[in-house]
Amino acid sequence: MDFYKYKCPVCNKQFKESDDIVVCPDCGAPHHRECWEKEGKCCYNDKHSEDFSFENFQESNNSDNSGDENADCESEVICQVCGHPNDSTLFYCEHCGAPLLKDNNQSNNSANNTNVPPEANGFPFGQPQQNGGIPFIAFDPMAGFKADEKIADDVTAGEVSKFVGKNTNYFMRVFGSIMRTNKSRFSFVSAILPGAYMLYRKMYAIGIFVSVIVIALLAGTLIIQSTPEYTEAYNIYIDNYSALLQGTYSGANFSDLFSGMSSTNIFYFSIPYILGAIRLAVMLICGFRTNRMYYKHCIKKISSIKKYAASFDKESEEESLKTKSTINEQIENKGGVNLAMAVVATFVFLAIIYMPLFV
Repeated sequence: MDFYKYKCPVCNKQFKESDDIVVCPDCGAPHHRECWEKEGKCCYNDKHSEDFSFENFQESNNSDNSGDENADCESEVICQVCGHPNDSTLFYCEHCGAPLLKDNNQSNNSANNTNVPPEANGFPFGQPQQNGGIPFIAFDPMAGFKADEKIADDVTAGEVSKFVGKNTNYFMRVFGSIMRTNKSRFSFVSAILPGAYMLYRKMYAIGIFVSVIVIALLAGTLIIQSTPEYTEAYNIYIDNYSALLQGTYSGANFSDLFSGMSSTNIFYFSIPYILGAIRLAVMLICGFRTNRMYYKHCIKKISSIKKYAASFDKESEEESLKTKSTINEQIENKGGVNLAMAVVATFVFLAIIYMPLFV
């Protein structure tokens, strides 16, 4: 009997391949071992005298209550990656953190369900073999990690995946590279929008710090360029440059561009370029370091959430389950992205850059 298409009659949870299943010797009904030991008997014990058979009962129940099964299917979604059944209101698997594919028209039968783990029917995510027997390569949001694989001492890959939320596959690959080779990837988005991208990823402390630096550099450049000293130096530079183009100077060199400038003129003229070079350096540093900082940020935040939850005593199994649910909820809330903050920061950057056009 294929037990994995049934649910435990005690806890009403779908059987998984990793479950320890006990089968009633009288009627053949499968139970989780924990549920069997908790009840101390078969869930259908009162029907044994009626020559009850679990398999026959399921067949008749399936034919008579197909509508109820469809309703059950709509109430849960099977994770593509780990096969864990999830409530239909969730967007990510509560076990491994992978995004959930929701298709309410699918049944719980693995033969017809394309939203099942690879082991369920021999093909990746229920897809049949094509092109001469070569199966499709399915997208893996966990980038090769197992949900319970350790990323840090007390942090699993599933928890990191939940925390990341958006673009999980990319970050899990980056984190894997950092773990295995201590090499990260260059973040072009962070280089182009330093500070704003960090705020988008909820790295508020470093994001605000970098944003303040970038805004200060931009504002400083605009302030210097609005001074009379810079204007005078710039006009001298343009005159010298025009003269060089017209061939007025014979044997001219680079220093001739600054001919006629005082030390004050040269100082004011060079400051915007110095500030621009510093801003470029900040952008490059952010590009090279952001992914590594985000990796450490994820580990630190998840660890703090779990340590805080562990500080409370769990007197019962119900409280332990509630604590676990709270941890998962906190991981999703603390993680993910903050689009509004990133939009505001980007708007401020652009406003400062284009301010001279409207002044």
